[in-house]
Amino acid sequence: MKKSIVKRERRRGEVIEVLNRYEFLPDFIKSNFIPYVPEFDVGVDFILYREVIGNGETKPNQIDEELLLKVQAKGRWRVSSKYFGRDIWMAFPDKPHGEDRKWYFCPHDLMVAYVPTKTKGTTSWRLGAYGSRSFKTKKAKEFLRDFEMPAIISRLSKDYIKTLRKEFAEKW
Repeated sequence: MKKSIVKRERRRGEVIEVLNRYEFLPDFIKSNFIPYVPEFDVGVDFILYREVIGNGETKPNQIDEELLLKVQAKGRWRVSSKYFGRDIWMAFPDKPHGEDRKWYFCPHDLMVAYVPTKTKGTTSWRLGAYGSRSFKTKKAKEFLRDFEMPAIISRLSKDYIKTLRKEFAEKW
C-alpha cells in the first residue's frame, strides 16, 4: 500500500474520532463534566473531570463528590488486553453512523467479562499483547442497556463505580 494512502486512511480515522467525540461529549458537559484531551497519546482519548459543586447545603443539582474518568472512544464495542486493569471507560455507538445512534459509556474491564471464554484463553490475550475484539452477543446487548447514554451519566458516582467493580469481580 502506498504511503499516501496509509496516511490518508489514518487521517480519516482521526477525523472520525474527533467527530464522534463531539457527538458524545455534550451530554457530559451538560452534567458538569469538563473534558480534557491529552496533548500526547497517553493511552486514553480524553479525561472527564467533575468538580464538587455546592457549599454543603443540599440543593438541586448539587454535586457532592469529585470524579475523574479516563475514556477511550471507539467506533463500536471493543475490548483490548492493552486497556485491561487501567480503570478505563469505553465510549462507543451502537452503529457506525446515523442520527439515531445510541451511545454507551461503560467500564472496559466490565465489558471484558462479556468476551467469550475462548477469546480470553488465546495466547495473545494472556500475554497482554494487543488484541482487540468486537462482540455483540445477546448477553452483551442486555448488559449494555444499563450503560446507555445519557441515562448512565446521572448514576456516575464513586459508590456506583465501586458496585460495578464488585460486579466485575463476581463475573470474572
